[in-house]
Amino acid sequence: NSRPSSLTTHSVLLDKRSVSISGDPFDFAGAGASATNDVFSGHVRYWIGRGDQTSAPAQVVAEASDFAATDAWRGCTVLWARLDCGDNDERSSRWPATPPELNVEGPWSLVYDPRDGLTKHSRNQGLIVLDALLNAPTKPHATGYVRMDTFAWAADVSDQQVSAKAGGTIARYRCDGVLVWSQGAELEDQIQPLLDAGASRLTRIGGQVAIIPGIARPAVYTVTDCSDGQAMTLEKYQPLDGLYTEAEASYISPARAYETAAAPVYVVDGAQSADGGLANRMTITLDFVTDHRQAQRLAKIAVMRSRMQRTISAELFPAAFDLVAGSICDVSLPAPFGPWNGRYLVEEINAASGINDDQSITLRLPVRLREEQGAAIYGWDAATEEQDVADAILSTTVARIAPPPSVPLTTGTVAAI
Repeated sequence: NSRPSSLTTHSVLLDKRSVSISGDPFDFAGAGASATNDVFSGHVRYWIGRGDQTSAPAQVVAEASDFAATDAWRGCTVLWARLDCGDNDERSSRWPATPPELNVEGPWSLVYDPRDGLTKHSRNQGLIVLDALLNAPTKPHATGYVRMDTFAWAADVSDQQVSAKAGGTIARYRCDGVLVWSQGAELEDQIQPLLDAGASRLTRIGGQVAIIPGIARPAVYTVTDCSDGQAMTLEKYQPLDGLYTEAEASYISPARAYETAAAPVYVVDGAQSADGGLANRMTITLDFVTDHRQAQRLAKIAVMRSRMQRTISAELFPAAFDLVAGSICDVSLPAPFGPWNGRYLVEEINAASGINDDQSITLRLPVRLREEQGAAIYGWDAATEEQDVADAILSTTVARIAPPPSVPLTTGTVAAI
């Protein structure tokens, strides 16, 4: 990790197999942590630097000519591992892959929480997105260019508890994974998987980056009339190929040794019949979601958003100046526009001014609105909507070639013939 970590507890997997340890992985002057389970005992030793290390482990420096004591990678989270091949007849079962796949799970990056001003480990999706914006190595945002109150709001939403079918509750939006930054790629494209983990969106308010969390929200303005500065465009139906009747989300499953798994398909009740009897499945990839229940909720949100068909493009009066991209408004237009009345999301709004006469200017608010049935999109009834997922039963035993059976030896007359 390119940054310090809050690593108190952790677990290690080698080629998807759990490693039991003894010792202290943070003791750089000593032997570190060593494996104790049979297949790895005597063959695995490792050390972890959480960012506060001032040198490489002493044993690594003494045994590996490629490392010097000054190779500490200060301020970074580093893992040094010493893996012995062992005897040839056991190598294929101990190390089926070359090099071995080594995974370490634990509380890693420290993130800033604007709600209390502290920096700490968190799985909160809103805080993870904020951290990515503030600390991106490609193009970090200064705090003055970030609308902190919206990220505090998103953090509160992520912490909300949602009922689970099996009982109890889980956090609404968690975010777990490894984000690898790429040079030359747009920052917002790189953090899109983090946004997807919370069905959230970025917007800009007064030149500042803000976040809109994935939750139903009340309207902040009611549109009752539009100016004649722009022709009003009303659309009630979208092309059928953009309407989905069901959605399937893939996520990272800890029960399947952190491999990609598919959550149960969410089917919109009555959608297939309404669209002419043909199913149209949406597939979404959730690389930072590790709970199938969260993945199922996100699949519903994605497919329900796709079915919001009505759109309005118009120019609003200055009274709507407080609307920003992402705001929710009600539309209550007089006849004959009744079929388009309802709740809408502001997809785009661009305030502009012009000279009216020598004494005044005009304010124009071209806007694009899309239907937003918040309760239907974000509501979740675990008892009826959550589907069961059976835990995988994975065998982590690597098969070995069995030795030949005992060979009978015969002596005497029969052997001499």
